[in-house]
Amino acid sequence: MVNQIEDTFFDSYEDALKLAKEANFLDRFESKLQICYYGSKTNVETSQQYPNLIYLPENNFVEILIKNHLRPPTKFVSNNKQKYEALLCKYEWQKKAQYELVIEDINKKTLSFDEPLRIYISADYKGKVVLNIYQLLNQAFKDNGYETKFDINCCVSLMDDFKRVNSIKEFNPHIVININRIRNNIINPNTFNFIWFMDPTMCLYDSTELTYRERDVFFYLIDNFKKALIEKKIPNKKLIKQSFKTDKKSFYLLDKVHKKNLITFIGNDYFKACDPTYKYANSTAILKELSDLFNSNELTKDMLALLADKYFKENKITSVEHLEMFIFPAIVRLEILKWAAQLEDIKLEIYGEGWGSYPELEPYYKGSLSSKSELLTTYNRSKYTLLAHPEYYYQQRLLEASACGSIPVIYEGINNTEVFNHRKHSLTFTTKEQLAKLTTSKPELDPKVIAQDYSYDALVKEIIAHTFEQQRDKHSV
Repeated sequence: MVNQIEDTFFDSYEDALKLAKEANFLDRFESKLQICYYGSKTNVETSQQYPNLIYLPENNFVEILIKNHLRPPTKFVSNNKQKYEALLCKYEWQKKAQYELVIEDINKKTLSFDEPLRIYISADYKGKVVLNIYQLLNQAFKDNGYETKFDINCCVSLMDDFKRVNSIKEFNPHIVININRIRNNIINPNTFNFIWFMDPTMCLYDSTELTYRERDVFFYLIDNFKKALIEKKIPNKKLIKQSFKTDKKSFYLLDKVHKKNLITFIGNDYFKACDPTYKYANSTAILKELSDLFNSNELTKDMLALLADKYFKENKITSVEHLEMFIFPAIVRLEILKWAAQLEDIKLEIYGEGWGSYPELEPYYKGSLSSKSELLTTYNRSKYTLLAHPEYYYQQRLLEASACGSIPVIYEGINNTEVFNHRKHSLTFTTKEQLAKLTTSKPELDPKVIAQDYSYDALVKEIIAHTFEQQRDKHSV
């Protein structure tokens, strides 16, 4: 049995140092470096070398954890284990009490919209796609002259509501931005809260009760999320369709890179890299049935609903929503790549995590792209970029590819209800045969227009306009 990796407290500095040097992570995304606390004093200067080696004396145990927003130890290698467990209870109680006091202070603050607007954004360290979007939004607000507070943790600290409320109290923002979370219980009643649902977050589908305030605005990426929000009693008037935007500073045409006769796919295998999809990677019977239905063009919404109910009753999936929101997109992505592997007269390259494990795809698998500069070069040398999500068109990869002049080749799923205004700027297909014909085709209009039509600057202006419009409406009543 593999020992679980935990943030650990040691009496001995030497024991803590030994484990800290191993640089273990608590999670498979390597965002949480295992913390090795020690309670005995030492004159050796090593903490700068090892950020996960932290002195935590008994007399300042609670204060250090709270002040620095550190993850508390969950394991004690100590002769005084009970004493430290009692201190841990004191830490939890004191943190909760301080949290409640800070919330009271936030609610008492005055907020004037006659002064320059302040925007608060919080993000989790190594939050991948969501972190990138938070960073792009933050930069867009700054580029437009607004003061921002970008609140982020590190590999040993927490990004929780306690950290958020302390920052919010100090910064007193007019606007906060949240992705896939509402968090309207930690802000001033007069603060505008823009919530952007861009993933099938389980709070949309489980028993969680969603609440809303007068100054909450809900963005949704796809119609499925709108439907879920309405079912959660969020009024339709508060819902605004919001597609991904273009990172224009990172994706553009390179002068000295020429397009090759190449179709490229960039994205991870959800069965390897997405939670909870990876939990179904070995569900052979389900995956076989879904693949067969997809390839015969029978995997409609009605069929998905019937299968979800069936699989759930048979205990093959843990939630009925898992099929359409997680397993279905993973199946579509995989099967379309198998179609692409059969293309003739054009080279195929596949990038992302997990694809090398499929025999049909392994010859075309080129590993992962670890930086935006690598993505930029890849798009710029690819004549075509393959996009394979079954339920929406305006994917992040669509905007990146079009900004680099790569022709988007987009799967048009039978369940896709999104309005697509750029058909003439791209190529779409629904079958393997249609895909094969597109690799010698061109769209009627320039694909770069797609990226030009979707910018973070425009989103910032939309948020600001909505804020002042609602503020005026309040004073005109």
